[in-house]
Amino acid sequence: MENIFDKKMREKTDFELKEIIASEGIYHKDAISSAINELKGRNLIIANNTPINDNSANNSINESKEFLDAVKNTTEVSKSISRASYYIFTALGIGLVFILFLAYIFDLSIFTNSKLLIPILTLGILFYLTNMILKGKYWARNLFAVLYILSLIIMIPQIITTIQTNIIISILSIITNGLQIYAIIILFNKESRDWYNEQNLIKTKG
Repeated sequence: MENIFDKKMREKTDFELKEIIASEGIYHKDAISSAINELKGRNLIIANNTPINDNSANNSINESKEFLDAVKNTTEVSKSISRASYYIFTALGIGLVFILFLAYIFDLSIFTNSKLLIPILTLGILFYLTNMILKGKYWARNLFAVLYILSLIIMIPQIITTIQTNIIISILSIITNGLQIYAIIILFNKESRDWYNEQNLIKTKG
């Protein structure tokens, strides 16, 4: 009888399946069973559910302490989530330059003017959240999306004013917001959602 992990395991590489089997204390037992069955289907399992090593059929992955330690200390984040994170980091960097440039143009103090201070503090929080997103934190993705929308609302008056007065900053603003919106779309696409769901299902002990 097929379990909920079988379809996902069919998409894994041989190496990824071996990692899952080796990480018995990390992955759900049904995920381990599904990985074993998939390797059996690929004729990569020998006696006692031992994965065939690329170099020798007599060497089990479970016999390699270094391999197990490496697997347990590795966090595999979806490529789409990593890509979205780097888009956001780029956008936030441009956004910081954008705010400082606004302060220069309008001769405003970033420490006393709330229209600049609040966005800068918000950027700091978004930088932290993006780092958490890069580490695969589900809550950080959701909180980032909410805070981005709020920060965008806060910046709308300044953006409108700038569009009317400075074409360079207008372009930077479009690029910055475009990158973040695109990143949020990626973070909520099917690939990313599947990855988060998989973590909730199989990266639980017991």
